[in-house]
Amino acid sequence: MFRKLSGFFVKFIVSIWLIPVGYLLFVLPREWWLTLVFSCNFPLIAGYVFFGPIIASVIMVGAFIINILAILKILAIGANVFPFLMSLLLFIVVFFLLKQSDDARKYNLFSAQDEIKVLEGDTAILIKEEENLIQSIKANKERLDKYNKLKDIQDGLKDHQVFSGKIRYILRNIISIFHQEKSIVLFLLKGGKFLRVEADKNEDMLIGEKDQESLYLQNFDEWVKVNKKALIISDMYKDVRFKVEEKQNIRSLISVPVFIKDELAGVLRISSYEPGCFNQEDLRFLDLVAEMIGKVLEKEMYYAQ
Repeated sequence: MFRKLSGFFVKFIVSIWLIPVGYLLFVLPREWWLTLVFSCNFPLIAGYVFFGPIIASVIMVGAFIINILAILKILAIGANVFPFLMSLLLFIVVFFLLKQSDDARKYNLFSAQDEIKVLEGDTAILIKEEENLIQSIKANKERLDKYNKLKDIQDGLKDHQVFSGKIRYILRNIISIFHQEKSIVLFLLKGGKFLRVEADKNEDMLIGEKDQESLYLQNFDEWVKVNKKALIISDMYKDVRFKVEEKQNIRSLISVPVFIKDELAGVLRISSYEPGCFNQEDLRFLDLVAEMIGKVLEKEMYYAQ
């Protein structure tokens, strides 16, 4: 409160300084005139400090008028006008020095603001890059974890001696890497017929019925079989190439062919009830799983024909 009151008092004195100076110029003897005229420099300085260039310009005009009046009075009485001319010159010099100082201050201020904006932009870029780096590290860590789990699954195959047990072990553990809603299905070709192995996180089952109507390939499985290429579908309802019945609860899937060397031995597919569950990284991972299954089939001397 005291600081505000003192600041207001100083501004008030500066604002009315020229009024008593102009009045005293006419009532005081000439011995005081030079002092009064010289004192006009101080409200000019204070005006710049407290009010800025606009008010200071007004004060300059008033002080300039007082200087002119003082010089006219000196000329009227025939006194030496040189000290007053020097005072007027000093007054003008003070004004322009203050103006240059204020312009330099503004330039430095704007330059500093521009630098701050640049630094803020650079900082935002660095923060974004840091966030991207953190996300990349996190994604790479998740990818590394998946591949480590895949290696553990491969190492665990030695604990299973039966062919069907090995296949079911792989599928059950692979699906555990994905979200619980997903399920995995492996169709194996055998003598023109299919053997289906299906698993989710809770259980797995092996189906090899003679009735092929219950084991038919979906149109997207047929596509993988015929083209011998991997397939990813983000949303089955939006994909015009394939049709699926709602009761099948398939919205997104990834599917890859399984080979024994160069011979097609089956189709491996992971599907989900939700759209957009898979990406290209999942597809590459499933390719490795299909390669692992192909090696198991080759070791077990499993042939499609």
